[in-house]
Formats: sequence, C-alpha cells, structure tokens
Amino acid sequence: MTLRRALVITAVSALALGLAACEGGADEPSPSSTAATTTASPTEPTTASATTSQPAVAAPDPSAYPGMDEQTEEGAMQAYKFFWDTLIYGYQTGDSTPFRGLSSADCSYCIDAARDIDGFRDRDEYWGPVELSEHFLNAQSEAEDQFVVSYGFSLSEHDEPSNVAGERTSDPETAYGAAGRLKWDGSHWVVQAVDLET
Repeated sequence: MTLRRALVITAVSALALGLAACEGGADEPSPSSTAATTTASPTEPTTASATTSQPAVAAPDPSAYPGMDEQTEEGAMQAYKFFWDTLIYGYQTGDSTPFRGLSSADCSYCIDAARDIDGFRDRDEYWGPVELSEHFLNAQSEAEDQFVVSYGFSLSEHDEPSNVAGERTSDPETAYGAAGRLKWDGSHWVVQAVDLET
C-alpha cells in the first residue's frame, strides 16, 4: 500500500466517523472532541519582537510512549508519535539528535526536516510555543517488521523564524495528515518515508 493511499483511506474514515458522530446527536463525541492534547513547550508565549534565545523546552520522554520499543502494531504507532514530537522539539530547540535517531538515512522528508532544524540552530532562531492535538492514529501492516502508520493532528497557532534573519512569522492553527512507513531494525522502529498533507 502506498503512503498516499493509506493517508486518503484514513482521512475518509476519520471524516465518516465525524459525520456519524454529528448525526448521532450531542451525546456522542466527535473525533476532535476526544483528541489528546500535548503541550510541546512549557514556555510562555513569545511575540514577534522577542529575542531569539533558545527556549527552555524539555525533550520528549520515551516512557510517555508505551511499547514504542516493541515490534508490535502499537509500538509502531507510539514510535511514530514520538517521531513527530521529537521533530517539534527540534524546531523549538535546534536539537536534531532525537529526531535523527528515529529517521532512516534515505528518508527524504527526514533529511530535509533535520536540515531545517540545524539551520535554526545555526541562526539561533526557533519556533515559539506550540501545542499538538491528536485526531486519529492507526496502522496497517505491510510485513512482519513493517507498518504504514497514519497520524492526524493539529498544531496550534505559533510563530516561526522567517527566511529573513531576525524576522518572524505567525503560523495559524493547521490540521495535518501524516502517513509514515516504519520498519523494525532489530532494536527500534525507524521511519523510512513520510507523506504529509494539510
């Protein structure tokens, strides 16, 4: 199964669940109302004129992703959540080490994202505080040691460095669908490819 097809199937399923919840009346929660919200940064909100010093952001704790070190479907899903949280952590701190540890050497999306993180570090400019809200997470087996994981989430409004040094832009709240191919390498899950849609 291709990543794009997996993402489309998941998005359609999530939409169907949302419509069913709406038709079921007020007593049935919609997928978005039951979504988990994780705070990616404990820092206070910044403004566009704030200094670019590195924010105090804690690295994602692997123990908060139970089973991600196991060769199971649940392990693959938890590892993929950890992958995205380490990416956001990298954008906020300039530390690409945790993210790189989950990325395959030939994952083009991962290579580009790690390069962006390193660029922020070199400029000493980072993302401001942001929250990730989960909408859906599921996996489909491709082989005994490989899954395609579909992850739907939203990132809250936040500010980011612009292409002009010292200037910042504000990104509105945005929903994403991210399909990733994960393979078990004998000790942990590695992301081999990512297809990201807004």
